[in-house]
Amino acid sequence: MPADRHKPLSEWFSRWNSPLRKFLSRRNAVAKADLDDVAQEVFLRLLRSDRMELINSPQAYLFQMARHVAVEWAMRARNRMPHDPAWLEELGHGPTRQTVVDSFLGYASRTFARDPTTASEWRALFLQATPQSTRGGGLFPVDHDQWHVTLAGVGRDYPPTDEAGFLEFARSIRSTILFDAIRDAQPTSTISAYRRTENQLRHFDDLPSWPTGFVVLGDAACCFNPVYGQGMTVAAIEACAAAAEPPRAAARRR
Repeated sequence: MPADRHKPLSEWFSRWNSPLRKFLSRRNAVAKADLDDVAQEVFLRLLRSDRMELINSPQAYLFQMARHVAVEWAMRARNRMPHDPAWLEELGHGPTRQTVVDSFLGYASRTFARDPTTASEWRALFLQATPQSTRGGGLFPVDHDQWHVTLAGVGRDYPPTDEAGFLEFARSIRSTILFDAIRDAQPTSTISAYRRTENQLRHFDDLPSWPTGFVVLGDAACCFNPVYGQGMTVAAIEACAAAAEPPRAAARRR
């Protein structure tokens, strides 16, 4: 993109970046922690546009684009889908090869009011699947005197999200101790399902060229089943390591 085409975008950023963030905040379109990222994504998309000269009303165009970006952002957050790296190929940096390992593991979870008369010999339960059985589950105490119960199945043996199916799945696990605990317990939530548990590695190290200022951290590079609880921790450690890296050395090592 010629340098003179950056000028209006720079002016728009200076003029409307703050109003854009306020617009997104008032609409509760995205989480507060994501406001800067969503606003930046709007201007990055404009940067890649080759038809900026056709925009007659920049403010209206920016706000409309922000609505679309916010919807996409929310959908990706719900589906645990990192940003699509296809734009790297569009900018001439080559495709990003991916390796995916998927055991087709799915969860169904809900909370129950804790029955103090049931858990006399245990505080929590964890029943792992075995080579002979694709099903497992866990029960853990949480706030407000509740149990959080998660059922799990691998190989597309997904636990159901209806009342009867949820209980029957719990009863079918290799031990009935979890089923016995919840069959007469009072539910305190609906049943929620989650099935995006595949492990993904994006081979950014294969790119033939590296965009200036481009950094890949956390799940954008490699993500695992969220149950491991390591995504934010790994991203934070990587961010600290990147901040401690000398700028020249970082540039040499991409």
